[in-house]
Amino acid sequence: MRVKNSIKGLQIDSGWCEKLVIVKEEIRNKFCTRFYNQSRVKILLDNIDFLIISEADSVSLTKELTEEVKGVVWECDGSKSSGLDGYNLNFIKMP
Repeated sequence: MRVKNSIKGLQIDSGWCEKLVIVKEEIRNKFCTRFYNQSRVKILLDNIDFLIISEADSVSLTKELTEEVKGVVWECDGSKSSGLDGYNLNFIKMP
């Protein structure tokens, strides 16, 4: 026997209600009120001096990491799938 989650009715201002149209509307209104009407805080980063690395350092850091990751991937068994998408490592290793 398969069991499904369901909502049979809701307690609303006027009492218990099982009418599907009203239950759906009450749930929708509750979520809209909860998630859409929140005031959002905007963080401004004006006039903040961030430390910046040089272009050469940036390229060096990226290259070292890229080579390390590539080395690890190429050492793995190519027939294994790395995720739920079903693509195996042979797909990634393609030239």
